[in-house]
Amino acid sequence: ATAAAAVGFEMLARPAIRKMLGHPVLPRPRQTARIAHDVRKRGPRRFYNRARVERDAATGELTVTEARSQNSALLSTMQAANCLLEIAEDSKGLKAGDEVSCLRLDIDEGTVL
Repeated sequence: ATAAAAVGFEMLARPAIRKMLGHPVLPRPRQTARIAHDVRKRGPRRFYNRARVERDAATGELTVTEARSQNSALLSTMQAANCLLEIAEDSKGLKAGDEVSCLRLDIDEGTVL
């Protein structure tokens, strides 16, 4: 599936390629944000869901919204995403307002956030 392959590339292949090329910083930068809505967990493994993080104009806080569909065949959700929302394996799900970790896809490695 297309989006699943893109996420797999970001998590596994990209850091390996960067290491082979001698880059000192391998993974994408992480950022903490508040989830805008509840998120159900679909199993006991770690998930990296396609999402979009934006700064709330009223509060100045970063807010992340998960793509409506996490269907692995939908490339459009990967194209619209600027982050991967990390959901830990021990999580039972997320509630609106929870602090979450986001792997930023739109910011270069080594950028201080």
